[in-house]
Amino acid sequence: MRFPPLVSGSFLLALAGSASAANLAVWDFSALPNPAHGTANVAVEDCGALAGAAGHSAGETGGPAISDLLGDGTGVYPGRLEWSAAHSTAAGELNLENWDYDGPAGNPGAAGDGVPDHWIRFDLSAGAGNAVTVTGITLSAWRDSPASPEYYQWDYSLDGGVTWIRFGDSLEETASGLSGGQPVFAPTSFTDSVEAETIRLRFAPFGGTGALHINGITVTGTAVPEPGAAMLLAPLAGLWFLRRPASRAS
Repeated sequence: MRFPPLVSGSFLLALAGSASAANLAVWDFSALPNPAHGTANVAVEDCGALAGAAGHSAGETGGPAISDLLGDGTGVYPGRLEWSAAHSTAAGELNLENWDYDGPAGNPGAAGDGVPDHWIRFDLSAGAGNAVTVTGITLSAWRDSPASPEYYQWDYSLDGGVTWIRFGDSLEETASGLSGGQPVFAPTSFTDSVEAETIRLRFAPFGGTGALHINGITVTGTAVPEPGAAMLLAPLAGLWFLRRPASRAS
């Protein structure tokens, strides 16, 4: 006797490999202190942690692992990325300056030359044998002054930061971000599509050295399917195999 299949094998394979678009990483700096507040600028060491993944980011359950958020760059002090005292608050944002400045002091071509010199970065890792797809990044920020970077840019690297590729377009932002003396955080969104086991992302604005105030970053894309989903589908796949129609002899 022939039994009709309960569900097609192709459907099971598609379902097992599918994943919905989700927030892969949500950086919320509402509780992040600024060490420069009320004092003077504080240098960020190259590869220095700005925010720990465990305390300041969240992602979809079953999604990629998220590294700490680091400050990084190519400059040497005093051209290094710094926590800024400009319009600072005690906590609640990343307030950083010296983005497009590669120092040392006295080099007139070092400031605002349009070449990203400092950035913030973090990694998304799906783990061996899996892949994560990033399709969008939204940054919430405001420019401290006309001297702040005029262009916002995200890049990605698939080789640990040896080479960088632009994610989407560089976007021009000319507003100062102050309205009636009060800061106005504005979202800026970037879209593209990149898939890999591990993706390093960096925000590397350019066209100015002044402070940028950032209170949130959201990365969207395809979350890694949870192992439990495949486990739930396994019995169905076996049942389909047992009850599939027998092939007719020729």
